[in-house]
Amino acid sequence: MKKNNQALRLLSVCRVSSREQSEGYSLEAQDQANREWAERKGHEIAETIQYVETASKQKERQRFREIINRICSDPAISGVVFHKVERACRNLTDLAMLLGWR
Repeated sequence: MKKNNQALRLLSVCRVSSREQSEGYSLEAQDQANREWAERKGHEIAETIQYVETASKQKERQRFREIINRICSDPAISGVVFHKVERACRNLTDLAMLLGWR
């Protein structure tokens, strides 16, 4: 996952779907796992984005759409890291948006 043998600058994106969940599998634990993965791979976490938002209703996913717009428009960001795929998306439409961002 390196471009021309260079470390990538990544966004660490951490999401929970409810306040109750944020107290269980925390945003901080997700970010720590993302950072550990990036370090093992030789990449840099440029920024962490943490938020609470449901993935079940597309019209309610404003923060997700903002993140997609950010990674599409910011040339300094090489990629995005989610701890688990279900933290990123719950449907094929969202997955296609993520996979097609560059």
